[in-house]
Amino acid sequence: PGGSGGEALERFHQVQSAWRCLSDPTRRLLYDLRNFGRSTLGAAGADGSAGPSVVSEHLGSDGEAKLLAMQIEQATRDVENMQVQLQKVLRRERAAKGVIVRKA
Repeated sequence: PGGSGGEALERFHQVQSAWRCLSDPTRRLLYDLRNFGRSTLGAAGADGSAGPSVVSEHLGSDGEAKLLAMQIEQATRDVENMQVQLQKVLRRERAAKGVIVRKA
């Protein structure tokens, strides 16, 4: 990112976070539901414009159960990704003979 130091870096991280949220269907659905009370995923009106969609239209009558399952699946992926990142950091620190704190 270019720009004026910390301000540009902060904006870069905001955009990166927004992209991460909106590019994942589960996170996008949760974001929409929390902020708008409906989802915008896959909902289009007859004229091709995006129309609001309620959870039941996306997930069926057992929408809450499906949403919970999606959240659990997303959390599992997130934990797996964090484990991969942790292993990378540990390998790097061991190679550099750095200090590794197991519990803080």
